[in-house]
Amino acid sequence: MWNEPNIEQFWKSPAGRADYIALAKATGQALRDAGLLGEKGEALIGPATSTIDQPFLEGCFKAGLLEFWDAVSVHPYRQTAPETVEEEYRAVRLLIRKYAPQDKTIPVISGEWGYSTAWKDFDEQKQAKCLPRQLLTNIANDVALSIWYDWHDDGRDAKDPEHRFGLVRHEYHPGRDPIYDPKPAYQAMKTLTEQLGEFRFNKSLAFNSNLSRMDRVNGNLSRMDRVMLFEKGEEVRLTAWSYGDTGNVVELPAGNDDMTVVKTDGATGVQKAGQPGNRIGIKYMLAPDPAYLLFKRPNEALRIAAGVNRLPLEWVFDTPGRSPELRIRFRNMTANPWSARPRPVRGWRMESRCCLASKSRPLWNPT
Repeated sequence: MWNEPNIEQFWKSPAGRADYIALAKATGQALRDAGLLGEKGEALIGPATSTIDQPFLEGCFKAGLLEFWDAVSVHPYRQTAPETVEEEYRAVRLLIRKYAPQDKTIPVISGEWGYSTAWKDFDEQKQAKCLPRQLLTNIANDVALSIWYDWHDDGRDAKDPEHRFGLVRHEYHPGRDPIYDPKPAYQAMKTLTEQLGEFRFNKSLAFNSNLSRMDRVNGNLSRMDRVMLFEKGEEVRLTAWSYGDTGNVVELPAGNDDMTVVKTDGATGVQKAGQPGNRIGIKYMLAPDPAYLLFKRPNEALRIAAGVNRLPLEWVFDTPGRSPELRIRFRNMTANPWSARPRPVRGWRMESRCCLASKSRPLWNPT
């Protein structure tokens, strides 16, 4: 329902948000009256804000537009790291929870987002690093759909940001294959889809958490290291990176198996496992561009991680005068004894974290 109505470039009405809400309500009601909404009808989404404009979104939600919308669309543009969007997504999820009709699930979608190589301190290599991190960050935050802006450069002016968002260059070469010259970001997208296209996201993991490695995003504490677990049947894969200036070393439970490392540009290498009997088999240095980590043989520890129910992105409690009670179920998928213990970390909020151990040895932390 419209495009970026929270900025004057696309919504010039003097009444601003009030007029947009009136139009959006009338549109939703007309579609409903025509029988076009509902489970067997079309999907109506809005408001497709420029950036994640929380006051504008809350005004729409408070006015009842979630009665008609099947998803909330935002355009999370920024010239900072893609991971900085996480707390903004959380705020939107909580607003939806507050205003959505009862029993209606309304996801967030990233309807438009990209990085221009004409921005200050950006180039094609940095764009290529941001692309998979952006899409993977969306996946980790339950964003139901991600649309990269855009397909090819819109013009030839190297100093115009609007001309430099593309995955391929502007020049069209008829009769040639490929008809556009790919940029590094194109290869980054190709590698991501080749490595994870048939896999499903399982959960994010935190290995050997180093609590001192934190950055401050909008005054909040946020982890800089990312390890995501994907699965396809019995096969598991990891993608891992760090968006800090220096990489952090994580210990991966490789199970004495060599690990194939596929970089963002498609380059492939092999990292050797540790000594026999070393359960935590490989130390891996995280880098600013995601790598895809593959194991030749079944990895018991990661299969256990995949078998534990993923914790929700947040819990919301309304328990005045008493502490909330949480119950988390763990399923042992091996013949070995395992123990789990909660490790709350106090920052600006309580984070849920749990350590899984075998014979008192910490192995991994599902988050």
